[in-house]
Amino acid sequence: MDYIKKVLLDAGLEDLEIEVYLNLLKIGEAPVSTIARKIGSKRTNIYNVTEKLSQKGFLSEINKSNVKYFSAMDPKKILYSQKQQKDIVERNIHNLEEILPQLESLKDPYALKPRVSFYQGKEAIGSLLIQTLEEPFDAYFNPDEAYNLFPKSIEDFQKHSAEKNLFIRELLTYGRLSKKYIKEVKNPNHKCKILPKRYNFFTDNFIFHDKIIFISYRTLIAVVIENEDIALTQKQAFEIMWNSCI
Repeated sequence: MDYIKKVLLDAGLEDLEIEVYLNLLKIGEAPVSTIARKIGSKRTNIYNVTEKLSQKGFLSEINKSNVKYFSAMDPKKILYSQKQQKDIVERNIHNLEEILPQLESLKDPYALKPRVSFYQGKEAIGSLLIQTLEEPFDAYFNPDEAYNLFPKSIEDFQKHSAEKNLFIRELLTYGRLSKKYIKEVKNPNHKCKILPKRYNFFTDNFIFHDKIIFISYRTLIAVVIENEDIALTQKQAFEIMWNSCI
């Protein structure tokens, strides 16, 4: 049952919605009052849940003597509906890929103003660390600061890095957790070097082909700058440091 709930959660249902749907599968048609009594929840909550489930295609409804009765949609019909939605999404992605060159050609080549985004708070920055694994990058990284604030995000980072086998190069600060970080690297394309002790920094810098990300652990602020020229300059500076570091 736990696995069933997990799958339904991944499909976009909330806990109470899952409970209502599974109970209606068992009992068949029922009005809100019966569902509320069966689950032990307030009617107002069940009214909201049945409306959401109907919109999501998990319930059908019928009026009997001016009373709404709800029943769970056949799981096979839900699967068929989900597959149809998947086909539509895949078709849209394919169509967008086809017209991408034409859309790109419409961009103003002189619009070079960098796009800047700000992130603040532990949760936002932890999520941003995982998002860095969308493409190869170079980075200046302070494991001591990162492990202190985001041990779970670092664990997830290492796991996803190994799964994706992205090309990553990181210059690490000389700290007590730098060697631990290197030992936990499972991606053969993830290379690390430890900087001399005299080089210390308190922000992590991630350098991509068209953007850079600065993360300040002390203030819990991150800045993303999207601009190819700025990224290229940072990448060249990183190259010098990488080649000079043993």
